[in-house]
Amino acid sequence: MSVTRKNLGMIVSTAWEKARKESIRRAAQAHSKENGDRNRGRSSAWVGALAKEFEDNYCAECHRVFCVTNKNNKEEFLRNEFLFDVTVAEIGWVDS
Repeated sequence: MSVTRKNLGMIVSTAWEKARKESIRRAAQAHSKENGDRNRGRSSAWVGALAKEFEDNYCAECHRVFCVTNKNNKEEFLRNEFLFDVTVAEIGWVDS
């Protein structure tokens, strides 16, 4: 799939809705109501949902999604994530 404003917006919107529902579910189950725990859970739900939507919508042979929760890249690239929470990279070959 090629990146367009339309499909990128769809991916982000879908991830946001999934993360919102997940954070509501987590809050209902949580024993601690401290702001730090709640915010950490919201952030984790958002990052995980966004990475999952990118993985579901981009060809794994052409693109890779790097995220702390994605262990699939560890063997080939020796890392799960880069500087940012979610990185989508196009995979290709370069002659050197």
